[in-house]
Amino acid sequence: MIQGRLGRVAIATKAPPGKYGSVEVCRLAKVSYRQLDYWDRTDLVNPSIKVAGGSGSFRYYSAADVARVTAIRILLDAGISLRAVRRILNGREPEKVARLLQGEIEMALDVMSGARATV
Repeated sequence: MIQGRLGRVAIATKAPPGKYGSVEVCRLAKVSYRQLDYWDRTDLVNPSIKVAGGSGSFRYYSAADVARVTAIRILLDAGISLRAVRRILNGREPEKVARLLQGEIEMALDVMSGARATV
């Protein structure tokens, strides 16, 4: 059961063996359903087993899809922009992405070292 503005709503969380439903993917990858839905609608990650067929239909993801969703969350948590994540995962402009990541990692380390100095 999920509590929302419209009250309690029962959502099926049991997927067939070897398949992961949206709710289970969210739990495993530690992302919100809203994020997963947005990433699906914008083609960042799509269920490779069963694509949603409209409102109220189920999507089923593979283990590789769950790993991709988790990788996206980890990159975003590291401070990498969604645009850069798309480029990384789609293999576009690898040299530019590497430079961008290096710059973002250096900025994150500077912020972390500044935070440690004030503690």
